[in-house]
Amino acid sequence: ERVAVRGASAWHVPDVAAVAMRALQLILGAPGGACIILAPDEELQNLAPYAHCSDGGGMTCRLKGVHVSSPEFEELFFEFAEHSSTDRWPADHDDELLRGRPKDGVGACLAPSGFRVKCAVRLEGLPQASRSWSCMGMRHNAALAATDLMHRAIVYVRSEGGMVHLLAKDE
Repeated sequence: ERVAVRGASAWHVPDVAAVAMRALQLILGAPGGACIILAPDEELQNLAPYAHCSDGGGMTCRLKGVHVSSPEFEELFFEFAEHSSTDRWPADHDDELLRGRPKDGVGACLAPSGFRVKCAVRLEGLPQASRSWSCMGMRHNAALAATDLMHRAIVYVRSEGGMVHLLAKDE
C-alpha cells in the first residue's frame, strides 16, 4: 500500500504521501457519502470564497490541531459521514458545538501537513467545471468543480452507495 504523489516536493511537506494514503483510508472506511480535499495551502485559498462551514464552524473548531492520522479525527469524520434521517448531528452529541448542526458538504479540506484547514464545508457558487460528470450527484459535481478551480489537488469523493472516486490534478 504505497501512494506516490507526483511532484511531492512542490507540496512543501515530506510526508504528503502518508497524508494522501490516510485520506484514502478514511474515504474507503466512511459509513456514508463523504468528500476530502487535499491541497497545498495556496490552492485551498482559491476555494476560500466558495467555502462556507455548514455547521457554524463546530467541526473545524473541534479538529483544530488534530492530525488526520489520529483516532480522534477518524471518529469525528466517520460520525460526519454517517447518514441520519435529519442529516444533522444528534441533539445530545457530546460536543455542544455540534449539537443539532447540519452534516453537509466536504468533510475536510486538508493541508499537506495532515491538519484540517476547514471542515463541514459547503461549496457554493463555484465556477462551472470544464467537464461534465453526468449521472453523478451534487457531491461529485462539487468535487469536480473544486478540482477544476485548483492547479494541484487530490479530491476523494464517496457516494452514499459506496462508490469512490479520486480526482487528482497537478499542473
